Formats: sequence, structure tokens, C-alpha cells
Amino acid sequence: MPTETAYSLDTDCPTHTGINPTYVASRRLCSPCQQEGSTETFTTADPTSVMERINTCCRAKRGYMPPSAPLAEIIYRLLLAQNNAPTTPGDIVSHIRRLRSQRNIRNVSPSTVVALLDGDYYYGFTKVQE
Repeated sequence: MPTETAYSLDTDCPTHTGINPTYVASRRLCSPCQQEGSTETFTTADPTSVMERINTCCRAKRGYMPPSAPLAEIIYRLLLAQNNAPTTPGDIVSHIRRLRSQRNIRNVSPSTVVALLDGDYYYGFTKVQE
């Protein structure tokens, strides 16, 4: 049985749109964490430090996963909250199903997730090489 390909965020280079991935991630910090830093800090910081902050503080706060967020944004926030650990589409769907019990999130399949991740040009989703 073939193994599912895992995905993570490419934090080494700007997204296809030329946007700094650290800046994009920093926009998902909670208000208190955003107030602790400046825009300059968030554009020059190591993306790992932003993800660690999200993992230790922001992801537990109400509103981190907005119920009306598009699926790509939910997946992006999920990967940020997991410190960008490689995650398979099946695991992503499992996380979304757990969220669905708490919010009005539509049903998705692994194939839908793969199509979205492979077609991304903004968030920097990338396949993890084995």
C-alpha cells in the first residue's frame, strides 16, 4: 500500500507572489503576540520563531481557527500550529473533522486537500521529500 505524501510550508523562500513567509505567518498571531513585536521584526524573524509562538500561545486562543475561513486558510493555520510538521492529507482531514464538530466546517476528502495543496500559489504548501 503506497504511503501518503506529506506536506508542509516552504519557509525558505518567498511565496510565488513574492510575499515574505514570516510576515504571512505573523499575521496569524493573536493580538497580544502581534503587539509584542513590530512589523519589521516579523519580516526579518526566523519563521520558526513565529510558528513556535503560534504553537505555544495563539492556537489555543478563541478565534485562531475562524469558522468562516476558507479551507486553504484552515490548513495553513493547522500547519503553523503544528510547528510546520509534515502532515498527510489524511491527517489534515482528520483535524478538520475534529474542528467540524465545533464549527460549521464543510466535509472534505483527502483528494480535495491534495488538489488544494498542489494548486497553491500563496501559502507556500510544499510536498515533503522522503
